[in-house]
Amino acid sequence: MSLVEVAVAMVLLSVAALGISATIGLVGGKKARVANSGSLEIQGAGYAREVLNTLKNSVGTSSATQAFLVDSSYGAACLVEIPVGADCGSGTLYEVNSNPWLAIPIGTGLAGAAGTRRYTVWDVSGGGGKVAYKRVNVRVDWVDSI
Repeated sequence: MSLVEVAVAMVLLSVAALGISATIGLVGGKKARVANSGSLEIQGAGYAREVLNTLKNSVGTSSATQAFLVDSSYGAACLVEIPVGADCGSGTLYEVNSNPWLAIPIGTGLAGAAGTRRYTVWDVSGGGGKVAYKRVNVRVDWVDSI
């Protein structure tokens, strides 16, 4: 073999070895994704989705869990007097002090960044004094350490 062939073979072999070692490192290393890991933005989105799923699952089950979806910010006349599709009142805010299940789990990156989550519920008028649907806004906050 010539010197050029040996050099090309060495480069190809080193690239292949690097690819194999990187794959093994990602699959078996500590950088593998685990629950509640990743950037704070990813964790925040995950916790917001968890709140929405919990609220969605509580609709229509029992009156105790539906208490998490009550908008008490308006009077009964609001549903009759406002247009269909408009919010009734200013919404009701639910935070950790009223719902302990909203607390961010201890030991996660978001808890270490003083993360909190809360949500607001609005009743939306369906006309004729009825609620068409509920609008929910979930907010997850944390302190950036930049």
